[in-house]
Amino acid sequence: MLPKPPTCSGCPLANTGEGFSHPSGPIGARFLFIGEALGEDESRQGMPFVGRAGQLFNKLLGYMGWDRGDVRVDNCIRCRPPRNWLVGAPWERKALDHCRRRLGPALIQV
Repeated sequence: MLPKPPTCSGCPLANTGEGFSHPSGPIGARFLFIGEALGEDESRQGMPFVGRAGQLFNKLLGYMGWDRGDVRVDNCIRCRPPRNWLVGAPWERKALDHCRRRLGPALIQV
């Protein structure tokens, strides 16, 4: 499990969110895929989309003739929220706003 970096300070999940993940794939990739938040496997391994959903994601990329290394993968929230709960949680808005700065200014509007 990767420790949270200092940039997590001030986030409502800084002390309660589990694990941390940096994005994967090249910065200049043509496509960026953004998931919601880390799941159990992702928080443990410190990588986005590595659990069951990630296996399906990799398979779908393969069907399109793409490789995982050709795309950038990130999450709206770079840790796993308590009880894996984000949507409708009291910390949802503030956590999304905090992590949005890491995605880039024009990438996501929630």
